[in-house]
Amino acid sequence: MTVFADAITYFTYCPLCYTHGSVVAIESEWYGLGGKDYLCCRHCGAKWHIKRGKWAKLEKTSIDGKGSKFLGEKYKLEYWQKMALEGRKSIKAQMTT
Repeated sequence: MTVFADAITYFTYCPLCYTHGSVVAIESEWYGLGGKDYLCCRHCGAKWHIKRGKWAKLEKTSIDGKGSKFLGEKYKLEYWQKMALEGRKSIKAQMTT
């Protein structure tokens, strides 16, 4: 598994819209020359600049503005994963009540 593939495993669910399997990787053609790699959600439009295996910085919020308080912030990949999983739990809890 590549480092980039490892990063996307933390984004099984989008941290903003909680959609499963919607986040895709976009590798830069210019990585060695200062290009950036991104993860993008095909469902809500959110976009993260990722540093391979280290952190992800939200560069674009979802289309409805969700995540605006995280815009420009870098967090470890585990943080974004935790946000997505907690969001999924809250949705499931709302559905059962």
